[in-house]
Amino acid sequence: MPGAVKDNIVLLVDMKAIKKILFFDAVDQCTEPIFQALFKKGQGSDAVLANSGLEIISTGKRCRSGDRVEEDIKRSLTAAEITDFTYLYTNLFDRPKLIEWADLILVPTLLEEDMVCINFPEARSKTISIMCYGQPLSESSKAKQVNGQPDNGYDSIIDWFSFIMPILFGVIKDSYSEALVAKGQCIYPGTILGPAFVAKSGKELEKFEEGSIMVIDRPGIFLSVNIGKTMDSTIRKKSSKLSGEGQTAIDLKKEMDEFIAKVEGKRIGVAKFLFPGNGFIYFRNAVNGAKGLIFCRGRNRGEMLASALRIPCISSCIGATERLYTGQAIVVDAGRGEIYDASRLLKL
Repeated sequence: MPGAVKDNIVLLVDMKAIKKILFFDAVDQCTEPIFQALFKKGQGSDAVLANSGLEIISTGKRCRSGDRVEEDIKRSLTAAEITDFTYLYTNLFDRPKLIEWADLILVPTLLEEDMVCINFPEARSKTISIMCYGQPLSESSKAKQVNGQPDNGYDSIIDWFSFIMPILFGVIKDSYSEALVAKGQCIYPGTILGPAFVAKSGKELEKFEEGSIMVIDRPGIFLSVNIGKTMDSTIRKKSSKLSGEGQTAIDLKKEMDEFIAKVEGKRIGVAKFLFPGNGFIYFRNAVNGAKGLIFCRGRNRGEMLASALRIPCISSCIGATERLYTGQAIVVDAGRGEIYDASRLLKL
């Protein structure tokens, strides 16, 4: 099967969408609940994974099915800000059908990989050791102090899994390519789910609904209007002509400068070249109410707004205003520069 190398990890080009994860550890019974707890915590804070129908089951060999987690493990998870976590151990050899259920089987070491693949031949094509994604913590790290007390070992495991988890999540997302509808460059990271609002003019932005994800061609055209030869006549009328919200053109120009200065840290003489129009009013209101921002091309002041206001934003997303439509439910992973169709993501 053909493959591609990404960050030193071989990914299958025609990989099946990963929706069911099985974790198995034959030696250390504490890793099962810790891995599942950290996985679910990361999944819950990632809009792509949280809305993909992704499932995780941890299993082992040493414990009997139904056994409960030790209090020491719960305390370590609480210290890692994971509370209200319940877990009952599952012995893989009591539930062999989990092998068939899983799209991907993760194990800590080659020991477990051999055990799974020898006992369950059908697991050979989908079992991998998480050591492939990063080496375990050094022995020295296991001797660290935690709150003045020697590390009980669980904290080091939490640290290791916390390092591995984002890499693993990236591999899972790579398998969702069939739901990917557009891709660009990250301006400000974050994952969000919401309806798209596609606008190709300032007038269309007038109907923007708060909580939507704004999709436009280029932010600059909404911030101002280049009036060219009509500048003189427009300036002559600016003292009497009112803009969309009852503001004079002079007041709107002042507000626009303040708005840009707020995020750039300095005042810019926009009036020498550009004159504000209604598009700025609609753009400003849309940015203040937007859940996320998607721009087809061009770095401009709108992208600086995204960073300053900490709004997930993707730019250089060619064709976004053509591929997306207003009201479409989309999932945006701005850190990876990816936009998914939410309904298609669930159906993979």
